[in-house]
Amino acid sequence: MKITLGGYYGFDNLGDEITLSLLISDIKKEYPEADISVISKKNCSNAKTVSRSDLGQIKKTLAECDIFILGGGSLIQDATSLRSLFYYCELIKLAHRLGCAVCILGGGIGPLSHREYAREALSLCRYISVRDKASMEILNEMNIPCTLSADRIFSVPSTERSGCGRYFTVNLRECAGRKQIRTEDFTDGIYPFVREGLTPVYVSMQDSYDLEICKKAMEKTGGRITTPCSLDELLRLQRGARFAVGMRLHFLLAASLAHCPALSLSYDPKSSCIPTPSLDAFSFHGYELTDAVKKLEPTAIFEGSAELCRADVAMLRQCIHHECENVRECLK
Repeated sequence: MKITLGGYYGFDNLGDEITLSLLISDIKKEYPEADISVISKKNCSNAKTVSRSDLGQIKKTLAECDIFILGGGSLIQDATSLRSLFYYCELIKLAHRLGCAVCILGGGIGPLSHREYAREALSLCRYISVRDKASMEILNEMNIPCTLSADRIFSVPSTERSGCGRYFTVNLRECAGRKQIRTEDFTDGIYPFVREGLTPVYVSMQDSYDLEICKKAMEKTGGRITTPCSLDELLRLQRGARFAVGMRLHFLLAASLAHCPALSLSYDPKSSCIPTPSLDAFSFHGYELTDAVKKLEPTAIFEGSAELCRADVAMLRQCIHHECENVRECLK
């Protein structure tokens, strides 16, 4: 079985690299014989790498593979840029033309203004699973069949929480082309906990977007900044934290796995795929943040999430078989 994976890979975004690593691991467990290639900006350490900017190499790889998987992340959306939507939709169309069974596993859909354009590509997919109900509703409105699944991170067993550290974790990010979080309101909101003797540990999930704004907040609150290199490192941080406050989805999902009380500073509809209390990232006041943190309780993961992730991967052989049957019918 030859499998090609596509997504926002190779951009030093820890959330997406976690998704890729877990997807490869889950595929290899289910299909030890699988030959896996990854379309990525940078070299992938555990699979063959195809440059996302090398169209010739992409065509050659897709022409030789059995299944193309668009794996995880909010790829089918046009809020950040129309170029991103165009890239992934055209990859789907190309893979389909070259005879691949096309799947989306645990994806996020939307925000999406150019729905007819996206629908043309999505209708070519053999199987689509989404990680949240909001994405499912968008696809239902577009008459695209899909299954409700879970984010790939939930294929990892949850861990025991210690909560014994004298610190809490924070993740802030800049939002390209959008409104920005007001760091003054944020620092006002967490400063009561700093006065109590807790240290803020700022977690940068992607330095190009997170590092500077975390430094700006840290200048007022003290603390330290870290850039985790793996899911294990991120989970160790969340296990010991008193609580977590953040913007990025996989920062919050890791808190869920560690049963760490977490508050989402929501800037994107994808935050709905995690059951944490939330504040609008662009309109809260400091006192609201303080009150929300005081009310936090340990976050629980969705029951059955790991089984949903495994079921997604188990579908791949069936998708390939179905595609082969269609080819045979066409040949007749």
